[in-house]
Amino acid sequence: MLFRSKAPGRRISISLLSVMVGAALITIGPSAQPAVAASDIEQCFIDSINDARADAGVAALEWVEDLVAYTRQHSADMAAAGELVHSTSSEMSAALPSGWTAWAENIGWQSNPALPDCSTMFDSFMDSAGHRDNLMNPAFEFAVTGVYIDGAGQLWTTHVFFSNPDYSPNFEGTFADDDGSPFQADIEKIAAAGITSGCTPERFCPGQSVTRGQMAAFLNRALELPAAGDFGFVDAGGLFSDDINRVAAAGITSGCSADRYCPSELITRAQMAAFMTRALDLPPAPSAGFSDTVGHSFADEIDRLSAAGVTLGCGGGQFCPNDPVTRGQMAAFLVRGLDL
Repeated sequence: MLFRSKAPGRRISISLLSVMVGAALITIGPSAQPAVAASDIEQCFIDSINDARADAGVAALEWVEDLVAYTRQHSADMAAAGELVHSTSSEMSAALPSGWTAWAENIGWQSNPALPDCSTMFDSFMDSAGHRDNLMNPAFEFAVTGVYIDGAGQLWTTHVFFSNPDYSPNFEGTFADDDGSPFQADIEKIAAAGITSGCTPERFCPGQSVTRGQMAAFLNRALELPAAGDFGFVDAGGLFSDDINRVAAAGITSGCSADRYCPSELITRAQMAAFMTRALDLPPAPSAGFSDTVGHSFADEIDRLSAAGVTLGCGGGQFCPNDPVTRGQMAAFLVRGLDL
């Protein structure tokens, strides 16, 4: 695997001065492109970056669909050339929205056939000081990743990070990161119903997994549960404390143990089925026929959820009970369950 980083420095500062002087004369091409959703690997990169930034107490980067055509093309151009080549200052000046104050770029190439996610290359970026500095720089507000997979299955990627105090990305609807997502309509519906306000003011983070704390918040807002006192979970004193107490008082959860709720743990599809079945008071149902739920502790709840039309499984006659639920999938489950 090869990768390089380009951090803002003196040469970038000089180019910034020339761009700012001539900003009124520049036509920005990518901002005129239609909104483009992140591919699975691109979404994996931005989610991984923002998870790492959150762990370090750094604000999340906002995905910029306006520039994805540029980063994808740059990755394709590198593949065609067979080498890693950074964008020039003039190329970035033409691509970035006018008014930018700093930018940086990470590029990479994975020689083995591309994995279904970004983990190997992301870990390599994080293990390199220069790349990590770009990923974690608190001065940057926006990011875009462009991925290209060549005919041999090799992964080429371009990451651009920038700051711009006057910029608002173009996007459709409520959130900037769900345009083109198969769950976009569902996300819009739960936003309109007040069930979610996103993971940031302009992002929903559809590819991120749902935690048990977030699940409590989704259901509390969806069902408008009555206020409840402290249910006694020793680990539920944080952000979702009120939501957890309300869903527990309503009989939707009994926690992950006698006195714990485990709010930070990821919720599985089977656990989601149990939460949703209790929340919606779904009636008993015959077997849904999923080949991977036979003997599962939540098989009954999964069958009930399927009979209610809330889930069709994960494909191939399976439900994937132990897989985590993404926020995008959760939006769809809520829309179907609540008939929004």
